[in-house]
Amino acid sequence: MEDLRKRLLKTEEHITYLSQIRDGNEWSNLVTLQEKNERLKNGFYDYSQEELAEEIRSLEEAINFLEKRCEENLTSMDRVRIVRSPLRFSLKDILENVYEEYTELGGEEEANIDPSMVVAKANIVRRVKRKLVTQQVMVIGHEKGHGEEFRNGG
Repeated sequence: MEDLRKRLLKTEEHITYLSQIRDGNEWSNLVTLQEKNERLKNGFYDYSQEELAEEIRSLEEAINFLEKRCEENLTSMDRVRIVRSPLRFSLKDILENVYEEYTELGGEEEANIDPSMVVAKANIVRRVKRKLVTQQVMVIGHEKGHGEEFRNGG
C-alpha cells in the first residue's frame, strides 16, 4: 500500500507541474485528472489494493498521454516556465544523489567570482567485475539553487 501511496503522490506532483507550466491555464482534461487524483487520495482506504492499483495506473497513463500531447504545442513562455520550475532538479541535487561525496571548490558567497557556477571534486563508486572502484571526478555546472540568494543568477 505504501508503494501505491507514493505513486499517487507522484501523480499529484506531475499534475501540479503541468498546471505550473501553463501558469494555471487549463490543458485538456487537467482539471478532471486533478479531481480524480483528489478522489483517490481522499478515499485511499475505500478501495481494494487491486482496484487502487488499476485506478492509479489509468491516472498515470492519462497524465503521460497529456504530457506527450502538450509537448507538441508548447509556446516559448511555456518552455521558459519549464526551465524555471521549482520542481526541476538542480546541480546540487545531482551532487547529493549521484556522488558518494563531494567538495565544492571556489570562494564562499561573495568571494566567489560567479556564484551560479559550481565546481566540485566528487567521488563516484562503480562496480568493475566483483570489485568496487572509487573514481574521483570533477563536476562543473550551472546552479540556479533552491532559495539561496547568492545563486539567483543561475
